[in-house]
Amino acid sequence: MKLKWTAKTFDELTNTELYNILALRTEVFVVEQNCPYQECDGNDEVSIHFFGTLDNKIVGPLLPTNDATVSDHQDRTTAPC
Repeated sequence: MKLKWTAKTFDELTNTELYNILALRTEVFVVEQNCPYQECDGNDEVSIHFFGTLDNKIVGPLLPTNDATVSDHQDRTTAPC
C-alpha cells in the first residue's frame, strides 16, 4: 500500500474529510497523549490541510502553522494501520 498525500484548503475539504481529520487529531492528541486542549482553535479555517490516505482512509493529517515547515513541524498525527 502506498500513502497518498493530498493538500486542501478548509473550504475544499468535504464534511467527511474534516470530520475524520478532527476525529483522528482528537484521538491522538487529546486521548492517547492526554493533552486536553481546544482542538477547534480557528487555525483550520486559515490553513492548508495536508493529509495522507491509505485505502481511502485518512491516516496522517498535518496542519502546518505559519512559522513551520513540513520538515520541522511537530503537529504530526498518524493512525495505526
